[in-house]
Amino acid sequence: MQVSNGFKAYATAFGRYSHAIVCRIPNSFATSSLGSTEAINLAEARKEHETYIRVLRNLGVDVIELPADETLPDSPFVEDTAVVVNG
Repeated sequence: MQVSNGFKAYATAFGRYSHAIVCRIPNSFATSSLGSTEAINLAEARKEHETYIRVLRNLGVDVIELPADETLPDSPFVEDTAVVVNG
C-alpha cells in the first residue's frame, strides 16, 4: 500500500512520531468488545489492523507489536497515550 504525499504531509503536521505500540487483535474481540452491538468479523478486523500497521510503517514509524491478550478484548484500541522525550 502506497501512502500519498498529501497524507504524509498531514500526518507530519503534528510533529514527528518515531514509534507506535500496537496490540494484536485477540479472538475475544469478536464477542467481548465493549460497546459492540453487532457481530464483529474477526478476519476483517485483523485485515484492517494489518493495513493500519502497514500505513504506520510506510510513514517511517517503528511499530512495536504486542501479542494479543484474550483477557483484554479491547486492547487494540488506543485509550492511553505516552510521549517520551529524549528517551
